[in-house]
Amino acid sequence: MKMSCSHLCWYRKKSGIPVWGIHRTDSVRSMPAILFVDDDEEILTLGKLFLEGSGTMTVDIVTSATMAIEKLSRGKYDAILSDYHMPVMNGIELLHRVRDEFGDIPFILFTCDDAQEILTEALESGVNYCIVKSPEPKHQFMTLGYLLRHLIRLRQSRDKQKKPKVHEQ
Repeated sequence: MKMSCSHLCWYRKKSGIPVWGIHRTDSVRSMPAILFVDDDEEILTLGKLFLEGSGTMTVDIVTSATMAIEKLSRGKYDAILSDYHMPVMNGIELLHRVRDEFGDIPFILFTCDDAQEILTEALESGVNYCIVKSPEPKHQFMTLGYLLRHLIRLRQSRDKQKKPKVHEQ
């Protein structure tokens, strides 16, 4: 049995923006890995604390969609939680890149903007859930944690059903 090993690492990108993340050195993860993308470092820190506090997932955080694409290129994530308003590429543009390059990873858009046009565009673009940020982070992140775990279980169940069954003779 291979032992798993994870440790907290400090990443510094060319942009000079510090990013906390979990560096995995194992081939089999025991907990789902979430990629949380938001240009607000305070929200990222709170979200990471609340979501990892459940003990049911690990959370990597990045401050831009561009950094998210880089992380996705280097590792496997079970779900993505993304803000809408970000410089260079917004959350829906990130969703399109993710779908084109990485498949149907569960994706939750987490935004402070409740404009009907944005919510409609997000849902039409294939986002799994679109959640409007609230001033009460504890309950908000408890709900997000539940939704993330639910989406991951659904995807795992669907993936199991897709695998062809091998019949022994």
